[in-house]
Order: sequence, then C-alpha cells, then structure tokens
Amino acid sequence: MHAKLKSTALVVLCVSGCLWAEVTGNYYADENQELFLMPKSAALGGADMALGRSSQPLGNPANLPTDSLRDVSLSYANYYQNSFSTSAASYMGPIDDRSAISVSVSYFLVPGIEIYSDTVIPANVPTASASDILLRVGYGITALRLSNSAVLNAGAAINAERRGLIDYTGYAIGADGGANLLLDFKQIASKAAVGLMIQNLTTSYIRWSGDYQEYAYPHVFLGLGWQQDIPYLYGKYSLHYVSPDLLGNEGVNSTTSETDSSGNTTSVPIYKSIMSNPSLLFSDARWGAEYTIMKTVSLRVGYTGSNVSFGGGVHFLRNRASIDFAYLENDLAPTYKLSVNYRWN
Repeated sequence: MHAKLKSTALVVLCVSGCLWAEVTGNYYADENQELFLMPKSAALGGADMALGRSSQPLGNPANLPTDSLRDVSLSYANYYQNSFSTSAASYMGPIDDRSAISVSVSYFLVPGIEIYSDTVIPANVPTASASDILLRVGYGITALRLSNSAVLNAGAAINAERRGLIDYTGYAIGADGGANLLLDFKQIASKAAVGLMIQNLTTSYIRWSGDYQEYAYPHVFLGLGWQQDIPYLYGKYSLHYVSPDLLGNEGVNSTTSETDSSGNTTSVPIYKSIMSNPSLLFSDARWGAEYTIMKTVSLRVGYTGSNVSFGGGVHFLRNRASIDFAYLENDLAPTYKLSVNYRWN
C-alpha cells in the first residue's frame, strides 16, 4: 500500500513531464498547484477565492489589498501516510493605502522512491527523491472605489517553478490575473464578494531537460462569497463558492464504465465541460463554510464534488496570531495540514 502511494505521489509530480512532454499543450502541467493550498483555504475546499487573502497558487492576487495588516505564515502538509509532503513560507503586506504585495516559496517532496531494474530486482532496492520548488510573487491594487461600500480590486502574480524528477529537471514560468468586487453592507453587518481569476494567463510554459517543452492551458474561475456578523451569538459566518473551469480546460475529471460484448467492464474517461452540461456549475463546484466564535475559534468545512474537508483555527494575541489545521478526505488516505500565522501593522 505504501509503495502504491509513493508511485501515486510521483505521478502527481511528473504527469506533465516525460509522459506528456511531446504534446505541445496539456491539461495537467499545473495539476500539482492545488497541493500548496494553505490549511485555511484547503479546509474550505479551496472555495474562498472571492473573500480569502492568500499568497499561494490558486489564491486571487486581487484580494491582497483587502487587509491593511502584514501577514507571515509557515505551513506543512503530510499527504497519504507520509508518501509526500509540502511546506511553504509566505508574506503578504501593504505597499501603500491602495496596493499590496505577496511573496511565497513552496516545496513539494516525494522521498524514498524505489528504483527497480527492468531485468534484475536487487536485494536492496535503491531509492531516490523528486521535488518541486515554486516561487510566487503577487501584486494587488484597489483599482476603483465605486462608492463607500463598493470597491473593485485587480491583481496579478508571477509563478516560477523548478521540478526535479529522478531523470529529468523542468523549469516553468507563468502568470495569473484576477479581479474582485467587494461590497460592504454596514447597515446589516455583512460583506459580499464576486471574484474572477485567470490561471496561466499567458499559459504556463515548462522546459524540461532533454529538449522537452510544454505549456498548461488557461483556466477561468468565478468565485462568490458572503460574510455575515451575528452579534447576539458573538460570532460570524461566511459562505464560499468557486466554479469549475469556465473554459473546460481541466482535462479528464470523471470516468464512466462501459461493458463490451464479452462482458468485460472498462473505465472510460470523460472530459466535462459546462458548455455542454451547465449543471456542472453546481455538481463540480467547490463549496465552503466557516463559523468564527468571539474572534477566537474558527470551524471550517468544504466540499469539492467528491471529497469533504474539515478544519479549524485558533486565534490569540488579539487576533494577531493563529494556528490553522485542515483534514482532507481522500480515497487513498487522508491528508493533514498545519500552519502558524502572525499579523502586525
């Protein structure tokens, strides 16, 4: 079981490498970016694109100016019974009263991959490791104040990545863009947000050793968020939604079973597209909900169409420091994520 999980981890890292390298563009070159979600976002199923402020991949850079505090975070995640892990360090902070910047470095490690010969199985199987290092720099600005309660933000981010497989090394560069309309309804103590994010704005180009090269297709996501204070319960809740890729560039995201004339059943891949099936906007969307009690304890849950995630956070030092945790359900084995955060003026 453990060896199978190791193999799965390696496939996650290299599915866009040697196996697909002769294809000009493919659906999976950026598939591993979801692994770098911070615990808070991961517990919400990655659905907090409209209201969440994050320096990580899949975070909307347009949300960076929505908070005037500086934020530094350290995170660690253990996937599938120690099959592989991710860790990250990030910073977010204002430049002035209209703009903000973020910097994050993420590391993905698959240790102890067993290497077998085609002809001989040695008594002591040698092992190797594969890794991924991703640097992301984001910038966001308040583009337009429509009124005292409506603000339009815009942002962009640059991603630089080094992927080290056992026999190949790849270098990637790409850009993301985003926009966010934030509505503050002070009279009812609530906020609403509509976000739009474009991943791989100019595609994401990867060049591998051995003259392999490829790019990832663009993705467009729509996010919605609602936050409501509940003074008589000393808390607040928020609801989150992110659509599947509006361009349909997420590749094979489902399978169906077919039986031939001999009675043999095989799995057939399905490429889902909301253009041909609008119901996917609900069934394949990301959903999340959070409830915070007295600005001290947060409870979170998320749903991604097939898997459920849970998590929570504890806030202290007048909400300047926090510890966040996430548990992600998976058919292989569960994933655990942990982060520590500190905020200051």
